Amino acid sequence: MTLPMENHPQRSPGWFAARAIRATASRFKDVVSTHAAKVRYAQEIKDGMAGILKPEINAPSLDWGVVQEPAAIANYELWLFERGFDLDVVNPHFLVHPEYDFIGASCDLLVGSDGVGEIKCPFDESVHIMTLLAGAMPSSHYPQVQGEMLVACRPWCDFISFDPRQEDPLRRLFVQRVFRDDAYIDWLLASIIAFWNDYVLNEAPALVDFMDVDPDDLF
Repeated sequence: MTLPMENHPQRSPGWFAARAIRATASRFKDVVSTHAAKVRYAQEIKDGMAGILKPEINAPSLDWGVVQEPAAIANYELWLFERGFDLDVVNPHFLVHPEYDFIGASCDLLVGSDGVGEIKCPFDESVHIMTLLAGAMPSSHYPQVQGEMLVACRPWCDFISFDPRQEDPLRRLFVQRVFRDDAYIDWLLASIIAFWNDYVLNEAPALVDFMDVDPDDLF
C-alpha cells in the first residue's frame, strides 16, 4: 500500500508546517485527555491554519534525542538482524491518513512492509531504566503508538528505548513489539474525528477561570 506522505524530512520547515495543521499521533494523548488539553491543542492547530507556527523548542532533552537517534536506529537494525529479520528500515517523511487528511503521524521508522518504529532516547536515565525493569512500554505512549499504526495502516509497531550511557551493552536497547489494537484504534479514530469537529472546526466551550466564578453559580 502506498501511504499518503508530505514530502518533508523530519524537523524541516515543511515538516513543521505539515504537522501544524493536523492532529498528529504524538499529540493524540491530548485528544483523548481533558477538556482543557483539547482546547489548548485545538488552538495550536487553529494558529497553524492561520500561519502562526509555534517556535521550535530547543530543550536539552530534545537535543539529546535528536543526537542519539542514529545510534538507536543502528542498534535496532542489529537487533533485527540477530533475530533473523531481513527488513528494510526507512526514515519516512510526514504520513497522512489515507481517508482523513487532517490526521497525520511522524513515525520514526517504517519497518519492512508491515511495521513502524517509535524511538525514545530519554534524557533522564531513570526513564529508560524503569522501562527495562517493567519490561514494557510506558502506557503514556499507547495513544501515539496505536495512532501511528492507525495512520500508517500497519499491524505492529516496535517501541524502542535507547540509552548509550548504560554500562551493560545489553541494557542500552529495549524493544517491545506492540500489536495493533483494532478496538482501541476504532475508538481513537472516533475520538479524533469528534475532537476535530467539536474543537477545531467549531468553538468548544472555553476554559473557565474559576477565580471569576461565583461559587453559588456552580451548584
